[in-house]
Amino acid sequence: MNANTIDVSEMSYKEWKSTRSNFLGGSDAATALGLNKWKSPYMLWLEKTGRFSFDEDNPVMKFGRQWEDQVRREFSRRTGFEVTVPDKMFIHPDPELGMLSANVDGIIEPNKKHEGRGILEIKCTLSSRIPVLAEWDDVPTEYQFQVMHYLNVLNLDYCYLQLFFRDTATYPPALLILRDESMIAEMNQKLSSFWTNHIEGDQPPPMSSNDDLKIAYPDSEPDSSKQATDRILQSYKALKSVRQRIAQLKELKSSYEQNLKEFMGDKETLLEGDERLATWKTSQRRRFSTSDFKDDYPQLYKEYANTKQIRMFRIQ
Repeated sequence: MNANTIDVSEMSYKEWKSTRSNFLGGSDAATALGLNKWKSPYMLWLEKTGRFSFDEDNPVMKFGRQWEDQVRREFSRRTGFEVTVPDKMFIHPDPELGMLSANVDGIIEPNKKHEGRGILEIKCTLSSRIPVLAEWDDVPTEYQFQVMHYLNVLNLDYCYLQLFFRDTATYPPALLILRDESMIAEMNQKLSSFWTNHIEGDQPPPMSSNDDLKIAYPDSEPDSSKQATDRILQSYKALKSVRQRIAQLKELKSSYEQNLKEFMGDKETLLEGDERLATWKTSQRRRFSTSDFKDDYPQLYKEYANTKQIRMFRIQ
């Protein structure tokens, strides 16, 4: 473990986040590579260049930080491994990769099973997100790249991924993950290119989602227009065709549902032998009536009503 370090022991959470923004950390790796379904490379570029911040602290994040120590203790109890908590941010020792940083949850000290040090990565999540954690393919993509990024920066050979399920208050067995040199080499090349071209070069990566477009173009210019090119006309016609097919499929879906419901009548369940095919059950839902509240408490409604500006996209 020969990484460079930055002492973060005296930093506040806000100061730590500010320092972290100067590097590509483990949670940035999959995003920079375009493999994070929750966040795009364009959003990451906005953050790293100081144009926008998406990672607002919230109760779930605070719980994760506060519960980490308990997860470390439980991991040590189950494995017998000694885990130390680093008070440093690790920086890749190669000057050409000095934009890569790692903030790890724990360092596993040498033990009977492993001669060298390793990394402990903790995730406080939901059991529905990772129902099984038995092998590499069970690990969500963004976690895979985060772990490999840490092994790369610290030059270590193994990591244990320990989950804590918030919804069931359970600890599934930790998963051992080994260093993958080919994956690391590819990541180094692509992350370095992302940093050089987009962060140092201050050139935005291509926008890859509707969320990116909403951020880039939040407002329309009143009474403005733009002539469509041949390429855009092709996209327009293709979109109209897709929407027509969707409308037809929705109509077909509704027809099939009506057939099944009519056949079921007042019965709750449709069966084929012992196999349950469908259910149509009576249930109660409690809904808040905005219109009634507005009529009964008009002044209070005005105090809590807010106007949200949006851009609506419609095709003719």
